[in-house]
Amino acid sequence: RKQDPRYCLIKMQTHVRGFLIRKKFYKKRKEIRIRAKRKLIPNGDVALQKLKLKDRTARAIETLKTSKRWSEILHAVKELEICTKYSLVCCKAVLGTGSHGVIVDVICSLNRSAPHIIVLESALKTLLQISNFLDLFSHMEVEFTKVLIDKIHFGTDKKVNFSALVLLERQIKHDKGNYVAGCADLMKRLRLIRDKRDKYFTPKSMHRLKYLIQKLESDQNVRMNSIL
Repeated sequence: RKQDPRYCLIKMQTHVRGFLIRKKFYKKRKEIRIRAKRKLIPNGDVALQKLKLKDRTARAIETLKTSKRWSEILHAVKELEICTKYSLVCCKAVLGTGSHGVIVDVICSLNRSAPHIIVLESALKTLLQISNFLDLFSHMEVEFTKVLIDKIHFGTDKKVNFSALVLLERQIKHDKGNYVAGCADLMKRLRLIRDKRDKYFTPKSMHRLKYLIQKLESDQNVRMNSIL
């Protein structure tokens, strides 16, 4: 029967007609799906509005400023990491409300426990993503350099160390290396990290760190020669 030309023709006509009907009613079916989803979600448009990045950013910022519960802080930092990754408006909102200072305070309060490392990774990524869009470091205190070196010095997670190292590079570039090169203790700690803690860095991160130290030492020598 399948070899019968009439059967093949009817089968082909069936497929073509089905395709044309699906094409014709595609938009209507899409609208029906959207209406069905809104019925499943309580308060329809209000619930969908809350899922927008701008609203999620505002709620996360408010949580960081007011909450003292660790689970809420963790969730807020995660939300900011996601929002700043995809939206310039969210990055501007974080800087405009001064929430980057709150994120730095959170970073300073963290230790090396597993839950704290998760928050630290998200917080550093958030700042890193903001610096991709905007001039973050003109809003930062120069002491933020010391905070980053502290986290690199005592950090045991390679991803965290990489994010902190990239932020440190950008901070030093913004400051032109004046703060680190002028502080013997910070330069000593950077050399110690380079010599003793290579197992906590990927080869790429270690190469970046060595290049950064080399550049700082070169700038330091140039300043000393200019003074002499």
